[in-house]
Amino acid sequence: MTSHEDTRQMVPVNLLIRMRRNARGMTQEGLARKLDVATRTVIRWENRAGTPDDAHRVALAQVLGGASDDYGTPSSEAGPSALQLAEQLRHANRELADLRMALAAAVEMIEEHRDLAQRLTDLEALVQATNVKNGARPREATPKPRSEEVVS
Repeated sequence: MTSHEDTRQMVPVNLLIRMRRNARGMTQEGLARKLDVATRTVIRWENRAGTPDDAHRVALAQVLGGASDDYGTPSSEAGPSALQLAEQLRHANRELADLRMALAAAVEMIEEHRDLAQRLTDLEALVQATNVKNGARPREATPKPRSEEVVS
């Protein structure tokens, strides 16, 4: 095992960047200039608020020494980034909102159907009561079609 592999196994990436930067007498601003990134980017890396992407890992290795793998895992091995996960979450939330709207519309339709069915039952009862009152013979309720029958 080489010395930089020993260092990487023992020191987290954020501290490794800070240690190697300090060993070269660089400020965060100076490192940022050499890497062509904002100073806040270097600060984020050193405070574990972010990690260098593949291109910046290579640049860090060139500026601070060591191998690019010393500065984090390649993106292809790291899994989805926080931005990708955030986009997936936004997409899932949009789909959830759409499903909630569809469910609310379905519930509303069911309630309207129940109201109409109740009004129909009430009207049938009223017609029968009126017929009985007028001396007509009560007729049987109209049979309801089964769901598999086709009503024309």
